[in-house]
Amino acid sequence: MANSSNPSSNVALSTTTSPSPSAQSAVAATGPIGPSTATPVHDPAQEPELRAAAARIAPELAAMADDAVENVNVDIPTAFGTTLAYWPAFIPHIAAIGQLPTTTPGAASKLRDYALAMNHWHSVVQMAQAPGPDLSGAVDAGIATRDRMTKDLAALAAHGFLDANAFASIGGTASYRKVGQDLIDLGTLVHARWSDIGSKSLISLAAADDAIRQGQEILRTMIERDRAPTTVAAAALQRSKAFTLFLRTYDESRQALLFLRRREGDADSILPSLYPGRSASKKRNDERAVDAARATPNADATTATAAASTAHPATTSPAASSASNAFANDAFDP
Repeated sequence: MANSSNPSSNVALSTTTSPSPSAQSAVAATGPIGPSTATPVHDPAQEPELRAAAARIAPELAAMADDAVENVNVDIPTAFGTTLAYWPAFIPHIAAIGQLPTTTPGAASKLRDYALAMNHWHSVVQMAQAPGPDLSGAVDAGIATRDRMTKDLAALAAHGFLDANAFASIGGTASYRKVGQDLIDLGTLVHARWSDIGSKSLISLAAADDAIRQGQEILRTMIERDRAPTTVAAAALQRSKAFTLFLRTYDESRQALLFLRRREGDADSILPSLYPGRSASKKRNDERAVDAARATPNADATTATAAASTAHPATTSPAASSASNAFANDAFDP
């Protein structure tokens, strides 16, 4: 036996049990050898923002009247993807947009949240509209179980071990609700009369328990399927409200960019139209919007500009103020 007080023996022991530096590096790089059985820990901070954005704008959706929503007239996934793709180019213009008298204060900065929330509720609607579970197979199996148990109980009743009236209401229809409840009733009856029939029938308590479970699952699935239309309607209303906030903000921001970037002519590279197939009519609408802005009396526009500056005292920049005054005073050069 090695003497623990012998330094040479301690050195020998340590060199034979400690991994080499290269082995330590390999373990550090690849982790322990063998498959990991640990469940990954969910980090809410790393979760995609869709649900968080929906929660952030929930008060705005609750405050919107149900009859004030816009019809969903664009492809939501495309509108959502467009917003995310152009968001980096849009960010530098948010402050200037917010200073224009024709824009809703603070709305442009929430355009991304509106898009995220809109897509979240669109996904909820899509999932709620998915075909519900098929009950036919479960009900067919339940009917077979019901028939088998009823025959066994009828045999016991014929020999006087059980009153036939105890299960007289069982059967008679193949409706999902009736089959489910019949199975629960049969299982309950077997348990209640087990002391009388336990040694005289092929029915077992395990079979009675299975019948009850079958019945419960049929009834649960049936109600889950029946409530789906209500779930879809509620989710669709939330989607419409989120879409309304998104569309109004998107259109308002585009009109502002068409003015702010009128000389550069690059508004479409910052926030493109959601209706690319309607370019001609959209161009006419944009021209009408500019004409309407130019027709605004200077006094009214100046008042609106002052109100906008008061609403955003901390974010007003010289460039933004200049853009706001130019818009308000009809300094548009075609």
